[in-house]
Amino acid sequence: MNALSKFLEKFQNILKAGTEARSVVILVIKKNLNCEVIEKNVTIKDGIVYLKSNPSFRNELFLNKEVIISEINKLLPKNKNIRDIK
Repeated sequence: MNALSKFLEKFQNILKAGTEARSVVILVIKKNLNCEVIEKNVTIKDGIVYLKSNPSFRNELFLNKEVIISEINKLLPKNKNIRDIK
């Protein structure tokens, strides 16, 4: 029983890390663009942030992409580096 709980604890830590990274992304976008982003519209996979949003928001995001990525990477741990936003 104890071994099972240790095994499942690994997955719990992975899930927490994913939600923390999404929260940082949302916070930085809100700070830089003054726009609200819903957490379910943010997906992070292999260092790339995928956002579901309208075209006008995407244009604004891409104009400020480099600033946003650098601020996200300052707040995240080194092993959770963001390379791009799509």
